[in-house]
Amino acid sequence: MAYKFNPFTGKLDEVGAGGATAAGSANEIQYNDGAGGLAASSDFTVDPDWNDAAVTFTGLKLNVTDGAGGSPVGAAGSNLLDLQSGGTSKFRVNNSGTIINSGGGQLQVAGVNGWYFSSTVYLGNNLSLSTLSGTSTVFLERDANDTLAQRRGTNAQTYRLYNTYTDASNYERLSFNWDTDVFKITSEAGGTGTVRGIQLGSAATEPVALFGATPVVQPTTAVGSATVAGGGGTAVDDATTFNGYTLAQVVQALQNLGILA
Repeated sequence: MAYKFNPFTGKLDEVGAGGATAAGSANEIQYNDGAGGLAASSDFTVDPDWNDAAVTFTGLKLNVTDGAGGSPVGAAGSNLLDLQSGGTSKFRVNNSGTIINSGGGQLQVAGVNGWYFSSTVYLGNNLSLSTLSGTSTVFLERDANDTLAQRRGTNAQTYRLYNTYTDASNYERLSFNWDTDVFKITSEAGGTGTVRGIQLGSAATEPVALFGATPVVQPTTAVGSATVAGGGGTAVDDATTFNGYTLAQVVQALQNLGILA
């Protein structure tokens, strides 16, 4: 038995021996092929009219009963939707609601500022992240080749990398943020969290430098000695200079950097 779709009732009408001649195979949905006949192999287009602002319409609904009322549970590979090309699946929605792009192409949201996914995340002009109300407050931008930016006008930005997160009141994280025109790297914690240490470099062989100096590995006793100038006679005192710096200046510089309290 074959069936035809009735756009006026939204139901399938049975096409029997006394009705129109059915095209296609048994149990196929038949529809007007545009030439006044029934077909099951040409393009299928439904053009409903949503003509009442007080009515909530549903353009397409598929409600699968899976396991209820004694019905057999579908196999693990069951799909709510399976779109194919040439008999090969390209886009599926499985029984758990997971979207599966099995055709190897991109899952794309088109638009001037569009983005899409394949094995890589591609950004158009920007990717905005918004609240449920639709207000976008975080923007990822492509500044140039190989350059990802987070910016929103003159608003100072913050990036947080979490170690643990229970909720907004209990966490451990590293914060990279601008605070009154000063860039800060801060270890933060809340509630049951603990403020963790910040370490620059994880091995003595990793070169490190500050203020544009050439990075060097961790100094040892084999490092070259500074030039010592007189000032305290044969004894070293606060007037003795090393490469032009007195001990008092070295201590003051360490305090200015916050290394010494």
